[in-house]
Amino acid sequence: AAIATSAEYSYRYATLIKEPFPAGEPAIATSAEYSCYYATLIKEPFPAGEPAIATSAEWSYEYASWLDQPFPAGEEAIANDDSYRLFYTRNILKHHRSPSWENLIKNNPKSSYEYATILNQPFPAGEAAIATSAEHSFNYANDMLKNKTFPAGEPAIATDAKYSYLYATDILKHKPFPAGEAAIATDPHYARLYDQMLGTNLSQQ
Repeated sequence: AAIATSAEYSYRYATLIKEPFPAGEPAIATSAEYSCYYATLIKEPFPAGEPAIATSAEWSYEYASWLDQPFPAGEEAIANDDSYRLFYTRNILKHHRSPSWENLIKNNPKSSYEYATILNQPFPAGEAAIATSAEHSFNYANDMLKNKTFPAGEPAIATDAKYSYLYATDILKHKPFPAGEAAIATDPHYARLYDQMLGTNLSQQ
């Protein structure tokens, strides 16, 4: 009865007797860490502990890894952690698509771009968010669209000298990118390169 009041010692007791310890499960269920450990011990999901697990990016990821499937309840915590978001996408979602995850990250440009790269295919639901970022718009066009234009992202790209220049060279195949020329003209380095490539005079402006 005393052991059953502690998540840690309830779990330890279960490992000692090598079987489930139902009396201690309410205490175990209050701890993300021990709920995850207990599931591996009893070799089945531990639903009573899932709300606690879902509060932690680390333990949500560990639980999903042990289940070898997405853990939707913990995806919000995971999505807010840069490291575990990447681990979850790369190691869990590469093999198991998760509509709940896609809906959660579709409004985040970085997360949407990461998801597309790990799936190695476009992620249309996230394109509106990607299009708000010059960096991610260029990289999405370059990596996911295989050097094809990404019109939705061009307004964002056009605000940045570096990505406007790269868009003209890599995506437009050494052709002008008029929308980005104002930004390019503000950067002497990229203005000079753009002028050399296209015979313009942005560096003189």
